Amino acid sequence: MMKKLCAAFFLLLALLMVSLSSAGAEGVIRDLAATEVRATSAMISWNCTYKEEQQYTLTYRVDGTDRDEVRPITDTVYRLRYLSPATTYVLTVSTNMTNVRTITFTTPYAVDYTGYGYQLLDAGLYKTHTGKKDYAALTALSSKTLPGEVYDYDFHFLLQFQLQETDDLKHLNYIIVLRLPNGDVYSLHDAVWYTEDAQTVTLYWPLTDTLSDIMRDYAGFPTGEYTLSAYLEGEKAAELAFVME
Repeated sequence: MMKKLCAAFFLLLALLMVSLSSAGAEGVIRDLAATEVRATSAMISWNCTYKEEQQYTLTYRVDGTDRDEVRPITDTVYRLRYLSPATTYVLTVSTNMTNVRTITFTTPYAVDYTGYGYQLLDAGLYKTHTGKKDYAALTALSSKTLPGEVYDYDFHFLLQFQLQETDDLKHLNYIIVLRLPNGDVYSLHDAVWYTEDAQTVTLYWPLTDTLSDIMRDYAGFPTGEYTLSAYLEGEKAAELAFVME
């Protein structure tokens, strides 16, 4: 009987030591902070008592909304990009459900873009048959018909602007932000090269995949006013509002 009790005791002790070792291997997250906060990006950093490489989960969302963006990473520093200017975010870093740290931070307003003598000529919302270029201007969308239309049509954000001639190729980083009535934001991004003598630039930015994502995340399209904003090099280039009826 005594031998069985001793064996059970040592087994329990071994399990406890393994449990403590596992918890120690995850460590404790400390000093979570957002620094170098810019209009469309922020540097996120933290410390962890466990110094070896491990898996972290960085989760963020617009304050007041429920939809999360998730980034699995192994470092303790991360540049969060393609954010919306003048927006408050709630950000969480965790290694498991019991080791969680949360902060909030607000991005500043974006200044107007003036590079290459930039001048906005036009901005608009357009629709075409899938794969076609029969652009038709829109002033509003319908939450009732749009769920079917995203499979048969392509939707675009038109940007038309002027740039000065230069001696070298022009390189511009784009961010397009679509803001929903509840404040949630969806971001698209790309980088485009323009020739030295490019002056008038016409860009139809595809929105169909983003609209499909909204339909999936929200089981449809929330009604109200939507805003499309374009940023070049993190600075504001254009803004367009439209209604989802």
